[in-house]
Amino acid sequence: QNELREEVVELRIARWNSRFVVSLERCEQQKKLGFTFGKRESRSGHPAELKIKDIRPDGLLESMNRNNMAMGLHHLVVFPGMSIEACNAEEGDPDRLAHVLRTQPKVNMRIRRETQGLRQSPKSMRGLAPLAARPASSAAS
Repeated sequence: QNELREEVVELRIARWNSRFVVSLERCEQQKKLGFTFGKRESRSGHPAELKIKDIRPDGLLESMNRNNMAMGLHHLVVFPGMSIEACNAEEGDPDRLAHVLRTQPKVNMRIRRETQGLRQSPKSMRGLAPLAARPASSAAS
């Protein structure tokens, strides 16, 4: 917080790829992938997809996330709400993806970030007027 009191503050903004691949391999010491997932039906005519619901603190995914964060690879950290687009050779069908996740000792997953949510939801845009449209006093604070 002391840095924010300085005269100059350096801010870095990164826009990461919307898709990335992670690999998890079960072993004798750790047989659980460590996350829950579920099929989300689309209301907009798009196909159903497999979503990560929760990441457990004692599983392989959390361990991989911690390792990636320690190495500064924040763009490879998986969060709840992200979609699993493909697992090993399977792609698209949530039931087939779930089968791979439940049965295979090693899984290579293509993950998709949820990057469009704010732009697609008019409710979430309420109160977010551009800075230029706000009075100078509120833009400066």
